[in-house]
Amino acid sequence: MYFREVTLSHRGTLFSEHMPMVKSETRGKWKSWFYRRTRHKAGMTLLEVMVASLIMAIGAVAIFGLGSALMRQNTLSNRVAEATRLAENRVEGLIGMDLGSVTGDIRTVGGYTLSSQVAANARGEKFVRVRAAWQSIDGDPHEVDINTILTE
Repeated sequence: MYFREVTLSHRGTLFSEHMPMVKSETRGKWKSWFYRRTRHKAGMTLLEVMVASLIMAIGAVAIFGLGSALMRQNTLSNRVAEATRLAENRVEGLIGMDLGSVTGDIRTVGGYTLSSQVAANARGEKFVRVRAAWQSIDGDPHEVDINTILTE
């Protein structure tokens, strides 16, 4: 194996390095070692393309599955936030009422079933429980409970 010094110019900058040389068996000419190693690797084989396509397809399916799971979780979070808001509004409405006559009621508001229960103890405290319940698109039941104690 022989070495030669190669000087390349690229935009006014000189690059100099020692490149190993080998004698080509077919033509008897001198060629650089790098050229000999890479000249047969100009393209990709069909198998490499198929494997790369398979890996990309698996990744795309995983990303789409993750996207749909994120959308379901986002919808559930929005429904929980809305149910919490409705239950808090119901508690606020009960605070302004005379709770001596209220023991519980059930109402439906926008797809949510709001149930409230009031219980009193001997010290004059009122225990208020408001539950907002709903069913998801899949038919799974969900609920949010808010419990508070009101004193007079």
